[in-house]
Amino acid sequence: MTRENTEIPAFLSIEIVLWPAIFCILGFVVATAASLYGCTISAQGPKECVLLGVDIGGFLHPLWALGIYVVYAFIWVPIGLVILALVRWVRRNAI
Repeated sequence: MTRENTEIPAFLSIEIVLWPAIFCILGFVVATAASLYGCTISAQGPKECVLLGVDIGGFLHPLWALGIYVVYAFIWVPIGLVILALVRWVRRNAI
């Protein structure tokens, strides 16, 4: 087994470390798009938001806590780096 075969692809490494941040960014994009269409997102409960004839207010309601999710995403980065280092070490030493 050569060293090239044991390395984890860079794209997968980025996904392991930053997957919570990617979801937060996607949530921010959805919340911003919804705000542009006049929808409101609040902790009071789902608000009516009709887009293309479909009420998506219930789908948008969990986005009110997006700021809390960002904190968890930052906490995950060091944990993800440790997991990535362990996976690389195991793959490098498994012969």
